[in-house]
Amino acid sequence: MKWEGEQTPWTLYKSRREIPLISEQDAEHLSNEFDSQLVDPVKLVVFTQTVECQFCAETRLIAEEVAALSEKVSVEV
Repeated sequence: MKWEGEQTPWTLYKSRREIPLISEQDAEHLSNEFDSQLVDPVKLVVFTQTVECQFCAETRLIAEEVAALSEKVSVEV
């Protein structure tokens, strides 16, 4: 999908985070792949626990960053 100006889900997500976990180059590549390859919506389901495990926070953040790359991708925690 083509976005007007600089306001994409990714740029809006990045504006809320100081340092994204996914690099700008990787984000652009993934976004292009999602736009060209995904036909149906995809939901990423992240399972965690009340007291988060060692990598639960990072896993959740990466899933949120991936979901911000395309309107076809959503995340549920």
